[in-house]
Amino acid sequence: MPLPAIYSTIAADAIARHIEAAYDIGAVASCTLLNRGFNDLYELSGADGRRHVARLSGPRFRGPANIAYETALLAHLRQSGVTVAAAIPSRARSLWTELDAPEGPRAFALFDHLDGAAPVRTLWLTGKLKPGLEDEIRLLGESCAAIHAGAATYCGPSSLYRLDADHLLRRPLAEVVAAPVTDTPMIATIGELRATLDERVSALAPQLSIVGCHGDNHGGNTFILRPAAESPVAAWFDFDDAGPGYLAYDLATFRWGLLRRVRKATLDDIGAVLWSAFLDGYRAVRPIPDADFGAIDLFVPIRQAWYLGEFAAHIPLWGTETVSRRWLKDELAMMKVWTETSAPSAR
Repeated sequence: MPLPAIYSTIAADAIARHIEAAYDIGAVASCTLLNRGFNDLYELSGADGRRHVARLSGPRFRGPANIAYETALLAHLRQSGVTVAAAIPSRARSLWTELDAPEGPRAFALFDHLDGAAPVRTLWLTGKLKPGLEDEIRLLGESCAAIHAGAATYCGPSSLYRLDADHLLRRPLAEVVAAPVTDTPMIATIGELRATLDERVSALAPQLSIVGCHGDNHGGNTFILRPAAESPVAAWFDFDDAGPGYLAYDLATFRWGLLRRVRKATLDDIGAVLWSAFLDGYRAVRPIPDADFGAIDLFVPIRQAWYLGEFAAHIPLWGTETVSRRWLKDELAMMKVWTETSAPSAR
């Protein structure tokens, strides 16, 4: 009798066979595992030269994949003029389905392939501000605003999740507390951070705007496309964490990405330039209300809480060597620094 599995990696040729049977895209010339993370991504090349990306959703502590909402939102955003990697309908006209993995059903979708590169990739690799990066980040800000504007008219399947304090802060930190690498002093720190952040966000919540969030706007889920003889375009993918949520959170996630690069309380000179460019781009399309702008610093440590919760919940899949006690202590220390920085008196 086979031993039970909590997570499996499905063979790329099995994914290719399923796509050939279920989709009208022709023969699959090659299919390779592209990335194994929160989800499994497969890169495909068709016999006609076209490329696609298939995604098999992985287990998340939040619950089932939000795929009905995600794929319908992508279709709506594309119709609204936003460049996104939308899901491709199957022969049955479905934007997603479920595949039977050894551990149980997993949500599956096939997406357009985007040819481009994340504007922040060179910065992550070299630490240097490449020529034209400010313009690319400004474009990223403009397109982020376009997502929020486009999502305002979405009327498809409801999201399974709301990106609120329970989803972003309380439940993730409960996962960290329950993790096998968490010790008693860490649990005390987590309790203090949660109480502080929960109190602050609860006080501000009535004043904050709710938008259709991308949910993972750290800069790496946006490619800059450069069509021949056309202006560059910011193209978005990985809406797996999308849902109705705080505008301040979706903006703060980009700031969090810049802060993680330097691991400090405040941005360095390069980060400050890029943050300003992002905000300029956003405001060129859509205003940022004062209350939402004032809450951005608060949502930086809340984003960190969500991030730590996801990693802690994946210990049964990834192991304690990947998500170690030392790593978690270091990440909690940064969360504490950003919590202190986000105090009202520190602004």
